[in-house]
Amino acid sequence: MNKVLARLYLIFLVTVTASGQTDVFLKIQSSETRKINVAVADFSTNQNPQMAADLRKIIIDNLNYSGYLAVVDSASAAEGDLFIRDPEILISGNVNHKSSRFSFEFSLTEVATGRKLMSKSFRSYPFALRVLAHTVSDEIVHRLCGDYGIACTKIVFVSEQRGSKELALMDYDGQRLTPLTRNRSINLLPSWSDDSQSLLFATYAFGGGPLLASYTLKDRQISRFIEQAGTFTSSEYSPDGKKVTFVITRDGNADIYVADRSGQNLQRLTNHPAIDTGPSWSPNGREIVFSSNRSGSPQIYIMDAEGGNVRRLTYGYKYNSSPKWSPKGDQIAFVTLQSSGFQLCLIDISGENLVCLTDNKASYESPAWSPGGSHLVFTSNRNGSWEIYSSLRDGSLLRQLTFTGGNTGPNWSPRMKPFN
Repeated sequence: MNKVLARLYLIFLVTVTASGQTDVFLKIQSSETRKINVAVADFSTNQNPQMAADLRKIIIDNLNYSGYLAVVDSASAAEGDLFIRDPEILISGNVNHKSSRFSFEFSLTEVATGRKLMSKSFRSYPFALRVLAHTVSDEIVHRLCGDYGIACTKIVFVSEQRGSKELALMDYDGQRLTPLTRNRSINLLPSWSDDSQSLLFATYAFGGGPLLASYTLKDRQISRFIEQAGTFTSSEYSPDGKKVTFVITRDGNADIYVADRSGQNLQRLTNHPAIDTGPSWSPNGREIVFSSNRSGSPQIYIMDAEGGNVRRLTYGYKYNSSPKWSPKGDQIAFVTLQSSGFQLCLIDISGENLVCLTDNKASYESPAWSPGGSHLVFTSNRNGSWEIYSSLRDGSLLRQLTFTGGNTGPNWSPRMKPFN
């Protein structure tokens, strides 16, 4: 796609709000905050009812899966209609198709008072319908709850391709899948930069390895990240994007290291004969959670970002690994080995309130958080082959995202700009 066209295909036109941007309908406090009931009226249109219906369907799906809103049945709802099931907010819209473009104007109205909370208009091309729907959905969640939804995010993962493992990219809902690497090698463990413009991953593409490589989404260029000897895995950018933590295995021993964003100033954080792996930053960048078998079996530990003050977090199961720190800062997601394979669990950073989210009827691996911490993405063989799934952070609203088999190692992007 032409780069100029890609930046123009979703054009913001006008914004009119009935109240200040900080005046939200229901402030998001936690994952347990009650859901807001919203009704989505049929979108009116001058000549393209199918486009209007498709746009409405995608928006409804996005809102329902946000975790904060519940769309009530309102196929025949109209502004001011009070005879539908308990809606608090009515969403109405109009699609105006003209030439090669179309415009979409939508508004939010508080049903009880008739107060208009928001009105916006966008102009787009038909091929960008899904991008527009995601943008509108996140704007609605932000206006009602004070935080953006997850519709304008992507998930990178590893896909088996005739003996190789390649990186692939998809929208948060599994749509618009795009292959990234085509090097016919083994590429593993992708992680996002803080600005969502590049990826770090482990690869055998340079010969030997695995070595750390960087993939730039804009120009699709792959380059080696660190010119050092050793086997490199499990990389993750710090929340401010200034540092990267990863694992280097030398002489059979795996330890955690940190370097700056350019791969320079390498520093060793752990120095233990045990295997230390899977580092993940706290949201404030002051601590790192990781997995280690220094107690005799893999358990979850937390240390300062400089490597000091190591403390053990998990005691409840014999084998715990793959920790990921929630963007909310309150919990660690990890996997524990049970009779049917790995199960997905959460634990508070205090070491309390351990809960397993999965059913021990299949294996669930490689958890990663959505940017706001409201959802999780992971791999499971629950339907017979390895696929990517997502859910709310409490394990509800389980959704299968891939269907071809051999899909593993997902990682969720930060929120992206609308034209991505």
